[in-house]
Amino acid sequence: TSGHSENVIRAFSVARELGMKTVALLGRDGGQLKTMADLAIVIPAQTSDRIQEMHIKLIHTVIETVERELFPENY
Repeated sequence: TSGHSENVIRAFSVARELGMKTVALLGRDGGQLKTMADLAIVIPAQTSDRIQEMHIKLIHTVIETVERELFPENY
């Protein structure tokens, strides 16, 4: 959630070198990853539990949207 994890920063650097698009779910001020991601979604809360709760809601929304597009007969 901090945007400062060294392993994630390295992964984003490699992704950029490979021409991949990146999306980052971040918290607080977004940290270093905020400027590295093609799409940075920043939850400006101060506690990890609140940030992660919002990340979970976003992920579930994306999943349902994809499912509705791929399998409209199920909705």
